[in-house]
Amino acid sequence: MKLWDNISNLGVKPFMEDADIRRAKLTNRLIVIAFLMGFTYIPLFINEGSTPLLIQIGVLLISIASLFFAVRKSKHEVAAVLLSFLLITHLLIAGILIEGGTGKYFLFLFSILGFAMVKPIKWGVFIFTYAIFAFFTAEITHPYIEPLIVRTPEQTQVVYVINMLLIFMGSFFLIFHYKSGNLRYEKNILSQKRQIESQHSKLVESHDEIQDSIRYAKRIQSAILPPDSLVSETLTDAFVLYKPKDVVAGDFYWLEPVPGTHKSVMFAAADCTGHGVPGAMVSVICNNSLNRAVREFKLTDPGQILDKSREIVIKEFEKSEEEVKDGMDIALCFLETDSSDGSIRLKYAGAHNPLWLIRNHELIEYKADKQPIGRFDNIQPFKTHSIDLKKGDCIYVFSDGFADQFGGEKGKKFKTPNLKKLLLEIHGKPMKEQKFVLERTFEEWRGEIEQLDDICFIGVRI
Repeated sequence: MKLWDNISNLGVKPFMEDADIRRAKLTNRLIVIAFLMGFTYIPLFINEGSTPLLIQIGVLLISIASLFFAVRKSKHEVAAVLLSFLLITHLLIAGILIEGGTGKYFLFLFSILGFAMVKPIKWGVFIFTYAIFAFFTAEITHPYIEPLIVRTPEQTQVVYVINMLLIFMGSFFLIFHYKSGNLRYEKNILSQKRQIESQHSKLVESHDEIQDSIRYAKRIQSAILPPDSLVSETLTDAFVLYKPKDVVAGDFYWLEPVPGTHKSVMFAAADCTGHGVPGAMVSVICNNSLNRAVREFKLTDPGQILDKSREIVIKEFEKSEEEVKDGMDIALCFLETDSSDGSIRLKYAGAHNPLWLIRNHELIEYKADKQPIGRFDNIQPFKTHSIDLKKGDCIYVFSDGFADQFGGEKGKKFKTPNLKKLLLEIHGKPMKEQKFVLERTFEEWRGEIEQLDDICFIGVRI
């Protein structure tokens, strides 16, 4: 049994596909069987005194034995085609030269066997066609060629029984080979299926744990955002459009009423490095830096608040052994109401993110400093812009997620000029309607394209 397994696995490589392994083993076994079956005919030919057929069977056996050199080099398809060609040719010659020969019936078996031994269909068709050709050639030419061997009825009957027995045994072997191979294949498939199901179960479990963690992170991030009630109470005519790209975001909006003042409030739209979980982690640090600058250090000037926030953020990230260049872009506003005459003044400072003011159908842009809240090569103090506001003025601060979104017919960015044009068209509408138009425009522009970045957009009407 071990010898049979060694012969079956001759030239079989571990990297071969399962179907190729099965064909290779079938070819190896058929070479051995064909070689052994050839020997069974030698006593018959000796008894019948046929030297030409003895020479032919000797050449055939030597040729079959040489095929082992091909299979040792994993050339199983070559060996299978040559084996089929040799055996069919031998049966063709024997069918013509032997009176009462029944070996030609093996050709029916070989016409099917070719498809089992070789992968390319063209070679299977070649072997099938050659086997059918050999059978009918032997049948048609036999009456016109004088046979070398003329068997008696008794000899013919014996050879017929032997040949039929061998044909049935060959058919049984072929069926058994593929049946056992299929069973092994099914067992492998079932084993792989169990492994995949086990891995899938682990992945689902890990995914659920990650999603639970992200959802909990969202709860934490939501807790640091100003509640809607505070926004509506301090900014009576305003909107906040907040669209994270993922469950959690790197963008956030910030609002802080100024104690001891009459309706004065600070608000900001911030964009931290990255989005998703990494961006959310940075946003917590940056949000805390704003709170500390205002609550702990009692600052109200936007430029000074950004200076202090930058200092706090850099110190936090300096604790890491690796260099961290993460930080925040922001537009920070201080909306100050004079209790004596009710006039309103806006103070603004920005890190990369500008402030837009629309007054009398004209958009005025107040540019931000070209430096982030974080590590930077040429750090400068942030500049505070002071603006006297008038009734009906509209103020807009935002992150870059809206203008940078790809979409439209050509899949290009929305871009800042288009955003300015849109705001000029809608600034006269109620703030809630402006939010609706902005959100609808974004979704229509985006279409089927994935949202590129978080979006934070604040609009305030005086």
